Amino acid sequence: MIILPKSDVAMKELFRNKTILRYFLSDVLEIDQADIHSIQLRDTFLRRRRRWQKYGILDVVVELNNDTKINIELQVKNFERWDKRQIFYLARLYSEDLASGEDYDLLKRCVGISILDFNLSSRPEYHSVYRLRDKEGNEFSDALEIHVLELNKKLSEQNGVEDWIRFLIQRQRRIWI
Repeated sequence: MIILPKSDVAMKELFRNKTILRYFLSDVLEIDQADIHSIQLRDTFLRRRRRWQKYGILDVVVELNNDTKINIELQVKNFERWDKRQIFYLARLYSEDLASGEDYDLLKRCVGISILDFNLSSRPEYHSVYRLRDKEGNEFSDALEIHVLELNKKLSEQNGVEDWIRFLIQRQRRIWI
């Protein structure tokens, strides 16, 4: 079967390969590959605790170095409230492992990586990073972090993130799975 790299199926298969995933995470999160000690693929279902709660199915969920959970989402069609959806996913991922009576120190840092085939903002940056800060820019916590890769923005440098964007937006090149 031939599929383009910019599809959920291709992305999920690519990121099952831990070597490819290691390179991707290193480039996007700007961490040295030597600092990536372990990668564990996790269940992608956000289960409901109550019948009335919203259910979620994520694209790729990874636990990095046993202390950070990462959700990688590819969204090809324009989704009007992507910001709220990504925050919902991260909040559920952040709180899912903590049981009643357990210490908050057990909560793991959560990072969302959104790969969007539409422009979320009018800013020119193709890679944006969001964290919890006060209005003066002082960091409150690094517990939640969101990276947004906007595939339709103009590329300006030659770096690892741009290489990933170029790979994903290629229309002619196909990969075999």
